[in-house]
Amino acid sequence: TFQLSGRGAHRRYGPVVVSLDGPIDRPRTTVRLANPLPAAQLSDVELQLIPSATGFAFTSTGGSMLGPYQAAGQINLPRGRGAVIDIQRLAVGGTVARGQLVVAQGGLAGQLLVGGGGLDGSIILSVPGGIQRVVARLTARDARFSGPPPISIARGQLSLTMLPDPRGTDVDATFEGTGLRRGTLSIARIAGTARLVDGVGTVRGSMAGARGRAFSARFPVDV
Repeated sequence: TFQLSGRGAHRRYGPVVVSLDGPIDRPRTTVRLANPLPAAQLSDVELQLIPSATGFAFTSTGGSMLGPYQAAGQINLPRGRGAVIDIQRLAVGGTVARGQLVVAQGGLAGQLLVGGGGLDGSIILSVPGGIQRVVARLTARDARFSGPPPISIARGQLSLTMLPDPRGTDVDATFEGTGLRRGTLSIARIAGTARLVDGVGTVRGSMAGARGRAFSARFPVDV
C-alpha cells in the first residue's frame, strides 16, 4: 500500500487536491474542489472513489446554490463499453435524484428522476453531434431549500432545453411560478421565456411583488 497527495489548478474547475491511499494498482481516491462551478455555487466539493468488483463506488458531498448536497452510487466499467454512472442518491434537502448515465461521445446520456421535498420531474441528458444536451421538466409544490439564502417556491414549473456548447450555449426555456422567496426577496408571481442561440438571444418575463411590497415589472433582455 501507499499514500500520495498532490494539489494543482484545473483549467475549468479551479483549485484541486487529489489523494491516493491503498494498493498501488487500485487505490482509494479522494478529490477535493474548492469552487468547481461558480454558476451553481458549488463549493467545498469532495469526491471519494472506492474500488469495487465492477469499477468504483463513489460518494460526494459539498455545497450548492440550493444547499448542502450528498451523493452516492457506483461507476461501472463494463468491458468493451463506456462507463455507466449509477447515481443511487443525489440529495439536496428533501429532494432526491436517481438514475443511470452513460459516458458517450465526450458527454453523458441517460435520465435522472427527481422527487421529494416539493420538487418532481426529470432531467434527460444526451449527446447529439457530440454536444451535451440537457432537457429538464420540473414541477415545484411547496419546495424548500436551505441555500443560503433560503429558497422556497409555493408553485412553479420549468421546461428547459440547453446545449452548453463551449462555442456558445443554446437555451430554450419557459418558466412560471407563484409564491417565490429567496432570502429577503419575495415575488408573488413570475413567468417568462428564454431563447438563446450560440449564447445570443432574448429573455422575456414579468413578475409582481408580494402584498405589502407591491411592484410589477416586465423585462425583455437581450443577451
